[in-house]
Amino acid sequence: VHANKDLTQQQLDTLAAANRVPWLSLPLSHAVRVDAAPAGAPKVAILFNPDCGWCARMFHDAMATPGTRSAVDLRFMIFAPSPDRQAREVAGDIACHKGDSVALLKTVMADPLWHTNLHKARIKYRNELHALPGCNAEQALASVADFASSHGWNATPVLISGDGRVHQGYLAPDALRNWLHQRPSAQEAKAQ
Repeated sequence: VHANKDLTQQQLDTLAAANRVPWLSLPLSHAVRVDAAPAGAPKVAILFNPDCGWCARMFHDAMATPGTRSAVDLRFMIFAPSPDRQAREVAGDIACHKGDSVALLKTVMADPLWHTNLHKARIKYRNELHALPGCNAEQALASVADFASSHGWNATPVLISGDGRVHQGYLAPDALRNWLHQRPSAQEAKAQ
């Protein structure tokens, strides 16, 4: 009997459960934080690349799904492994944005110009691209890249829950909610 289960993902989840990542070890100072969730809300940080199709889908799902945006402490950490200079500049624009970083991230994810002609997109949005004083985009991106590298992650998206669980890859809205509300198994609880 076939159960239509992703056995590879189950194995990755099992390995990740054994190697939790403490929330306070994340480079959250360089993360884009979506709305302030109520105290005690589940937390999730998403290692995210604006050029990643699955990341874009996860971003749109998270922003459009009722109950995710307002009930989850949701943060996007910009990870830009691309050697393309303009792609890194856009990632840096987001990481060091002085204004509404969420609005800029929405714009980047919604306007196809960002994905087809970065130079024209940056000209079009130049009035919105104001960096935080003292924010070094390369340093912000390097901090997130170093964090990802230290955990062996080189692809996106990667989700890290407030209790340190890690999921590599896209999760649909229902699966994300289920994953966030998972309780550790007896074996995981012993390991903690």
